[in-house]
Amino acid sequence: MIKQTVRTCAALFILSLALSFYSSNLLAIDKSAGQAKAREEKALETLKAREWIIYVTPGSGKGAAETDVITFTADGKISSKNLLAQGYVDTNFRISVTDDGTIIWETMKVREGNDLAFLRGELRGQAMAGSITYKLRTGKNVDYNFSTTHPSAVPVP
Repeated sequence: MIKQTVRTCAALFILSLALSFYSSNLLAIDKSAGQAKAREEKALETLKAREWIIYVTPGSGKGAAETDVITFTADGKISSKNLLAQGYVDTNFRISVTDDGTIIWETMKVREGNDLAFLRGELRGQAMAGSITYKLRTGKNVDYNFSTTHPSAVPVP
């Protein structure tokens, strides 16, 4: 009987330790999730704070840069003046923030005929860079890169 009581007490002690560990981990996860959400909200405010003038260059490196303006709207959409003119409507976007503070955003735009445009950007400090990939209904993919730094301002190695 004493052995059974000791075993039960030991089991209860181990169970209480496990529950304590589990509870503290849940609190840490909740805190971490809350911090991530706060970082994303701050990042969204940073993106919405201005119009982003970007310089779009062909992924092949051949061809001149085109200027575009990207805006992140209050209703959670991203707009590109050039893409809007091509028939791609404003769309929702996904945002995340890395541990080093880099803001990453992604979206997919569709236009009539099911042509797709995938956009992905990274904001480090005040410099944004990213890519645009068109997936056309013809099966052709066309890649572009963009940056808030004009290509002529980048020193050639």
